[in-house]
Amino acid sequence: AAILRKQFEDTLSDETLRLLQEEHERVKNAHRASSSSGGGGGGDVTTSVMYGLNPRPQGGANSERSGRKGRTLKGGATMNVKRALQRNLNVNWADTTRNSLLFLFFGYFGGRNSFSRTFLLLGSPLCFFLQTRPVKVAMKQLFYTIGEPPGIFLSLLPAPQQAIMSLDYGDTMRGVYGEKALVE
Repeated sequence: AAILRKQFEDTLSDETLRLLQEEHERVKNAHRASSSSGGGGGGDVTTSVMYGLNPRPQGGANSERSGRKGRTLKGGATMNVKRALQRNLNVNWADTTRNSLLFLFFGYFGGRNSFSRTFLLLGSPLCFFLQTRPVKVAMKQLFYTIGEPPGIFLSLLPAPQQAIMSLDYGDTMRGVYGEKALVE
């Protein structure tokens, strides 16, 4: 046990060890104070000793929970707009910006004719548009309504969606319940 304790203490930072030592001293002093007062109600310690980290009081009427479930509505109209943007524009910004700039570069310098130039230049904003939440939801709905998509489209999906989309329900039901269940 001593070896494990030593290994555990070696992994902790100096600040954490200092906080643990202060907590140990606090609890030890509280026990001394309660034992010196004779366990009666005449001492300074009127409440039981709380072990562990004590939350710091944050004061004010808002420190208690309001009892409302769901999101808290703080910040006004500006925060609501920011929340809506963060939810609907959940975009991988670094990769998308790089891809967008590549489309612009190749559209400007690499297009051989007007169609390929236009196609590559329009691909730049599409990098951002295709990653917005409404478009992602619409693409997922489209894939699920297709039913049995061709293999090339199926390979574009993540593995869980591939497994769901490539599932043969009739064969699975025969494997689970047997032929008699399908006849009835």
